[in-house]
Parts: sequence; structure tokens; C-alpha cells
Amino acid sequence: MVLLLDTAALPPGDRDDALSAIFSAASGPTRVTHAGPDQHIRNKTESWNVGDHNTIIRTADTDLRLSRSPASLRASGRELFAVTYQNVGTSVYLNGDDITVQKPGELLFQDIAQSYEFAFDGPGDNFSFLMSYDDIGMPIADAVRAGRHLRSSPLYELVQQDFATLGTAAAALAPDSDASAFLAHATIEMTRALLASADTTPRAARDVLHQTLPTTIAAHARQHRTAPELSAARIAAMVGISAPDAHRVVAERDDPAPDSR
Repeated sequence: MVLLLDTAALPPGDRDDALSAIFSAASGPTRVTHAGPDQHIRNKTESWNVGDHNTIIRTADTDLRLSRSPASLRASGRELFAVTYQNVGTSVYLNGDDITVQKPGELLFQDIAQSYEFAFDGPGDNFSFLMSYDDIGMPIADAVRAGRHLRSSPLYELVQQDFATLGTAAAALAPDSDASAFLAHATIEMTRALLASADTTPRAARDVLHQTLPTTIAAHARQHRTAPELSAARIAAMVGISAPDAHRVVAERDDPAPDSR
């Protein structure tokens, strides 16, 4: 973990500019403001590198405002997606005519190469897992469309539970370790499965769902390993396939992720 900024060490008038620089360096041009006076700004932002190119950014603040303008993104935007998990408080996202309210425990998928506005409504704490367009492995328009309907996915609760512990897990690992690479790979695969299962064009998403089945099956087994009723048939039903198909997927698995041991 790297502490990027604790605004308590800065003069009040410099805090918004310092935060703008931090967020711009991490994810593309960003303007940071606050609803209250400068002397009340109290922000703590941390970052973790996960695997060889993914990043987790966590921020805790009160009345934080972020904005990304179309002009600045055209000049120096980065082709990144973010999955954000809300730890504390409520966030509001405005993207064009779409308004999304994110409450504690909820996930949000965002194309951060696009303009949007974000705000904490009072005190807030969240973290974002950043991925490249290539990581997702599906057309950008399909991913963005599916991202608007995450909660319709049968995998939403599964991925939600994984993200609830992601920050703690990442902070405990050395960034260049095999375990960190495995965590990044598994998080990307779970995100791809979530998007594919939420997509409104099943044919386009079918390949992604098939590719991510081993990771999805493993996540179900891990999260429910102490349940007395756990069985291959139950896990298969959770991911929407037959028990024989689940056995076949596991038997044929050729996982490119590094060994986490």
C-alpha cells in the first residue's frame, strides 16, 4: 500500500489542487473540488498495485466532488474501466442524462475515459479497481451497456462479496508476488463474468461467460465452502449450468494465472 496523500499535511488552499494532481496521475485528467470551505477538507487517498498493471485506489473524504470534462479527456484521457465498491456513505454519479446513486456495499462499473461527475453526499469511503480496455476482452459498447445493469446479473452478489474483501487482500500482498498476479487475474475474470451475465445481448457475451466459468465456479465454492448443503449440483445451478458441465469445466481447466502458493 502507498499513501498517496493525507491532506492534513497541506495548507487548506492547496488541498484541491493536490488531489486533482493525484487523481489525474492515477486515472486521467480530473478536477477535484469540495462543497465545504478549504479548511474543512480532510482527505486520505491510498493506492495498491495489483499484478503487473492493475491498480486499486481508495479514498476517504467528506463532500468530495470529481469531474472529468470532454475536452480534457480528448487531450489526455486513458482507456480504463473502473469497478468501484462503496465502503461508507453514498456516492452520486452523473454521466450524461444518467444518474446513479451508490450505497454501501454496492458496485459501480464506469468507463473513466468518458466524461462524468462524481460526489460524496457527506462523508464517504470507496475504492476502485482499475482495468484496461484489453483486460475486459469484449467490445467497449457492450461492456458499458452491461455496466448499467450489473444488479440484474445472477452473479452480482457473488462478485459483490469478492470486492468486499478485495482491498484488504491486496494490501496484504507484495505487488510483484505470484499471489498478487493471481488476485488481479481472478478479479478481472470475475468482472468479465459479471458484465457478460448482465449484457442484454447474450450471443455477444456467450464466449466471455464460457471463458470465465472456471473462476466463477471456484469463487462460488470458496465463498460457500462451509455450507453443509454445498454440492457440485448446487454450484452448477448458481452459475446456470448442469452438474456434468461443471465437472467438465473443472476437469478441462487450463488456468493461465500464476500459482498463488
